[in-house]
Amino acid sequence: MAAGLTMQGLGTGAMVLLPEDGGLLLLLLASGVMGFGHVLTVVSFITAMTSGLRDDEQGVAGGLSQLPQFLGAIGTAGLAAIVTARTNALSATTSPALATLGGLHAATLTAGIVCLAGAVLAVVFLRRQTAETIRDTAA
Repeated sequence: MAAGLTMQGLGTGAMVLLPEDGGLLLLLLASGVMGFGHVLTVVSFITAMTSGLRDDEQGVAGGLSQLPQFLGAIGTAGLAAIVTARTNALSATTSPALATLGGLHAATLTAGIVCLAGAVLAVVFLRRQTAETIRDTAA
């Protein structure tokens, strides 16, 4: 999970390097890294949520694993607010295109930092399964 969040954070953060007048190759590369990191994160998150549970508990855990996606909609609104605020702050001193790009850069940098913070939290708080914890779970 931490590796996926790190990839997603670095891919998202790399979007800050996008120039005003193009950068399609960088956009595709950063989007690819970000997307692959997201897939790794989602798969490992659902695996962590459902591992060690009895079959009759899998449905509840699977349903609960969808909750962060719904809460993520709040993050989307927050990032939109960052784009708007930064764009408005820059609009008086630069062109509309550069102001918008500055707003997008601020939001993608914020999203990248959030992903990297999530990676640190995953490393710190997720416990590793040992033979003893597997035995305790099976009992």
